[in-house]
Amino acid sequence: MKRELILLIICFVLFSCHKDKPFMNEGVITGDDPTMCPCCGGLKFHFINTNDTTRKPLDNPEIFRLPLNPKFPIYVKIDWQKTNYSGCQPRIKIVRFQLF
Repeated sequence: MKRELILLIICFVLFSCHKDKPFMNEGVITGDDPTMCPCCGGLKFHFINTNDTTRKPLDNPEIFRLPLNPKFPIYVKIDWQKTNYSGCQPRIKIVRFQLF
């Protein structure tokens, strides 16, 4: 019994201690893009902590789950990856995010 309790405590300590991994980039959602073209639509988004501040089309804008009438701008920290979208311009897929 004592051995099992010690093992349980060790497992608890090992699995409960973790550091948050830093995010890749910071960005801002500046509004809705109501256009219905395949290259547009979704949210107006761009990075703010890089030299490239051009608009980035999002492959999965629904990940943000914004309310019906959000107040823009919305600042986010994100992890992302390029997608193999073969449309007008490359898109990025948001993997993880946090509002700030």
